[in-house]
Amino acid sequence: SNSSAASDVYKRQIYRIEKQNLNIGFVVKNFGKTVSKFMRVYEKLPVSYRAGIAKQLAHLPLLLNFNLIKYQYNRSANLGGFYWALGGEFTVTSNFFLRWGYNSRGKEEKMETGDSHFAGVSLGLGIKYGKYCFDYGYSSYGILGGMNYFTVTIPFF
Repeated sequence: SNSSAASDVYKRQIYRIEKQNLNIGFVVKNFGKTVSKFMRVYEKLPVSYRAGIAKQLAHLPLLLNFNLIKYQYNRSANLGGFYWALGGEFTVTSNFFLRWGYNSRGKEEKMETGDSHFAGVSLGLGIKYGKYCFDYGYSSYGILGGMNYFTVTIPFF
């Protein structure tokens, strides 16, 4: 059995413009280094940079967001090496949310098969129960298949 370990951090900054119901943010993720080898190789961490904007619409319970993403070790053929993502969260009730999104990286995962038409598409939902949040998401990776995400958020303070 092979294993490895890494140490990473991320830094985020969010600016909120209350009057406009607008958030602008920037994040650097997976910034760090591998501390042990995997099969005799120190793998590089997948450092990524993301800048985004999110707007809560005034007359519709919909939060829209747009992001530009740059992966340090993976270059997109479009937009000068950047990928983009678009998504939204529809508030059904104060405790139930429906989510959707598209990531342009999915375009590179598409093959000429029926399995890849939805590559880059994601769908999900969220439920708030008291202080707890339960989230489910599905992302399509085309010919590679899909990924299911389950998240439980529990506040510490």
